[in-house]
Amino acid sequence: EAGDLSAISSESYDFILASHMLEHTANPLKAVTEWLRVLRKGGTLLIIVPDPAMTFDHKRSPVTFSHLLEDFQKNVGEDDNTHLEEILVKHDLNIDPPAGNFESFKKRSEENSRNRCFHHHVFSEELIKEILKYFNLEIKDVLTAAPFHIIALAIKH
Repeated sequence: EAGDLSAISSESYDFILASHMLEHTANPLKAVTEWLRVLRKGGTLLIIVPDPAMTFDHKRSPVTFSHLLEDFQKNVGEDDNTHLEEILVKHDLNIDPPAGNFESFKKRSEENSRNRCFHHHVFSEELIKEILKYFNLEIKDVLTAAPFHIIALAIKH
C-alpha cells in the first residue's frame, strides 16, 4: 500500500519509481509522504502519471492541489469513493475497451477498494509540480511524453 510503507525502514532507498499508480491512490499526498520517508537524502523520485488529454480521462479536469491537501489533512482512506459519480459520467468507455460496457464498468468501479481500477484523481504537469514543491523537492524535470505520460523527476534534499 503506497500510503503505508511501515514495513520499510526510513531512508532506505536511493530511488523510487511510481509509474501509473498515483492516480489509483485516494490520498496521493499521503503516498508521496511515505515515499519520501523511505527515500534517502539525495535520492531520486520518478513519478509517471497518465496525461488525461490522451486517455479515457480526457473529459475530466485535473484535480486541484487544495483538494489533494484536504484529502491529506482528513487522512482520506483508500476506500474513498468521492469521485465515483464523476468517473461513471466522464470516463470515455469508447477508448477503454477492457473496461467493457457501462454496467460492467460501473460494477468494477463500485468495487474499487478491492480492485483499485479507477483513477481517483486526474493530474496535470502543473499539479505534479505543485506536489513536488509542497514537499520541497528539487524538480529536475516535468514533461509530457507520448503516447500518454506525464513524467516528473525530483531529488530529495
